[in-house]
Amino acid sequence: MTGRLHTDALTVLRTWSPPDAAQDRLREEYVDHLLREPAGLSRDCRPDHLTAGALIVSADRRHVLLTLHAKAQAWFHLGGHCEPGDSTLAGSALREAAEESGM
Repeated sequence: MTGRLHTDALTVLRTWSPPDAAQDRLREEYVDHLLREPAGLSRDCRPDHLTAGALIVSADRRHVLLTLHAKAQAWFHLGGHCEPGDSTLAGSALREAAEESGM
C-alpha cells in the first residue's frame, strides 16, 4: 500500500463526524489500528484490515445496488480490498464498485 493511501485513510477517519458515540468509538478503533499497523489497509494484514466500500443509490433514492458475496452467501454493498495502486479510499471504493458491478 502506498503511504498516500494510509495518510488518506487516517485523514478520512479523523475528519469524519460520527452520528453517535458507538460510531465514534468504532472510528477511534480504526484510527488506532492504522496507527499500529502501517499495512492496516492490506489484505495481508492479519487478523484485521480495513477495506473500502461504496453505496450506489438510484437517483430517486428508491433502489440500491448490492452484490451477492460468494463466501458469505449474503448481499452486501459494493467494495473490497485496497490494492497497491490505490492512493485514496474513495478511489479504492470507486475501483471496487466498477469491478464488481461492471459499470
